[in-house]
Amino acid sequence: MVGRFRKFLAGLGLGKAQDDGAVPASVPAAPEPAPPPAAPPALRYTFDVKPAQPMARLIAAPWASAPPTPPKPLKRPPRNPPAPPVEAPPPQFDATPDLPEPFGYKVCWFAVRASDPAQVLDALGWASEGPANWHTGIAAAYRRTSGGQAPWVFASPPVDGWVLLVGDGLPYPAVYPEDRLKGIGQAFDVIFTRLKDHFGEAQFFGSHRVADFVTWARARRGEPGRQFSYAGSSGEVYANVGAQSAEEAALGFAVLSGLSPVDARDRLSELLEEEMARKDALVASGMSRRDAGRQVRPSGRSVMPGEEDVTALADAWSVDPTRLDEADRGYLPGVGLMARVPTDLGQEPVSPPPLR
Repeated sequence: MVGRFRKFLAGLGLGKAQDDGAVPASVPAAPEPAPPPAAPPALRYTFDVKPAQPMARLIAAPWASAPPTPPKPLKRPPRNPPAPPVEAPPPQFDATPDLPEPFGYKVCWFAVRASDPAQVLDALGWASEGPANWHTGIAAAYRRTSGGQAPWVFASPPVDGWVLLVGDGLPYPAVYPEDRLKGIGQAFDVIFTRLKDHFGEAQFFGSHRVADFVTWARARRGEPGRQFSYAGSSGEVYANVGAQSAEEAALGFAVLSGLSPVDARDRLSELLEEEMARKDALVASGMSRRDAGRQVRPSGRSVMPGEEDVTALADAWSVDPTRLDEADRGYLPGVGLMARVPTDLGQEPVSPPPLR
């Protein structure tokens, strides 16, 4: 019985029968655990030092994957992008007759002996853009155009026998400097000559207080003309052509006859210095500065011409446009014509701009 049990155990691998004297088999040793997988080699870097570089540059080892290409910097839009140009709506003209509307400051105008505004435009060869009354016509004449557009002019109904051609973009007298203010002087000559030759007489006036700009001119067929223009902001006389008229002398304007623009500029500076010296001397003697100013300038005008001088001369030569609304003048309602100054005859902006 015992022998059978031992054989049973031996079949199970737990032992062997002892009856044959054999030594029981030893239990086999447990297998050794497999070695852990080798860790991946650590990331290695080398330094590529170039003498011209102030610092070492870290680069990946050759076996490593190439570093990604850095993204290109984004272009930032401008902080304040320029706004697209806005075109002003075209002016609206009203053909309802109305009374004359005053003007005269910060604008230029021609005055010609004529009875119809159409005659003035025909003499210049300018096409009419349609009728306009005083209110809408003067408003358009003051309007500054942009983008190469031709400036507007208003040919007024006749007042006291004069048609007034008003426009912010009209050229003015300029014989100095050599380029005549980039062609402004030549353009003025073309218009002035056409009007003078057709009507026998033409006048011109203008001012702009910001630039201390003043100008006037008069020409009659067969007689030497008179032209003057000055900008106090630059201190330059642009034109001083012909002798001073009797009306200029009566108004107390500085006598500049026969002087070149440069000499006329210097003469105005000398006269201003003399005026200031006389005023300072009176103040030093005990006179108040206000009383000294009144004594030095009894007419209230300085030797330096101003916008009031322009309108006063216009009144003496033809029509003062600042007084067109005076009731005692007896003007009747009327309608003028609108036109555009050809682009080759309009004035170009200069710095500082002498006109509005």
